[in-house]
Amino acid sequence: MFLADIDKMVKNWAIKTGTCKDSNRTDEKITPHFFRAWITYQLQINGCNPMVTDAIRGDKASNMRMFYANQVLPFEEIRREYERTVPNFGI
Repeated sequence: MFLADIDKMVKNWAIKTGTCKDSNRTDEKITPHFFRAWITYQLQINGCNPMVTDAIRGDKASNMRMFYANQVLPFEEIRREYERTVPNFGI
């Protein structure tokens, strides 16, 4: 599956559910990038450790300190921090 296919699936779902308009305007559409930006924002405002946010997003290290931290950051710590800071949707 290509990125364009995923974009199209997300756009079709968002239009079908009334979440957004059938538009190419950035402020009127929802893309996979929107979800990535939204979860990043939610983790940040809820106090998630920035290294964990970077690991969840899959960001490359911006400096050597982050590079080494990413090498040893255990999955369980990422999971605990995510569960502590992600919004609860009641699902």
